[in-house]
Amino acid sequence: MTPKEYLNKLIKIDDEINSLVEEKEKLGAQVLGAVRYDSELSSLTNKVSRPTEEYFLKVEQYSQDINQKIDELVQLKIKVSAEIARVEDRNCRNVLRHRYLLNKSWEKIASELCYEVSWIYRMHGEALEEFEKVNPDVFKQ
Repeated sequence: MTPKEYLNKLIKIDDEINSLVEEKEKLGAQVLGAVRYDSELSSLTNKVSRPTEEYFLKVEQYSQDINQKIDELVQLKIKVSAEIARVEDRNCRNVLRHRYLLNKSWEKIASELCYEVSWIYRMHGEALEEFEKVNPDVFKQ
């Protein structure tokens, strides 16, 4: 595994969590719509609805799954943050932190660090080389 592949795991997990949270929000809105509809029917028939409770239990289970993914990401970020801290060059560390820990675009990193995007690419290449050099245990096979 290359340093870039290793660090990209953070971005992939982060993107997956964002997607899951968005799905949960949509699901929550759908459940609330179903609950409103269900409660209207229940008030007409004077019955307490079992499906309403099941909807909320399913959303709660989904939330727990998301929280598990978030826990996984937090643990990985703590580990990678310590590994990035071993990189001596401050600019290289900043590029790695902004890209992989904060999940920022190249353009955003360049803007925030006051460099051209092409220079950020160059620093990123150097940062990956240094990251691999100071963390040999991560890349042992």
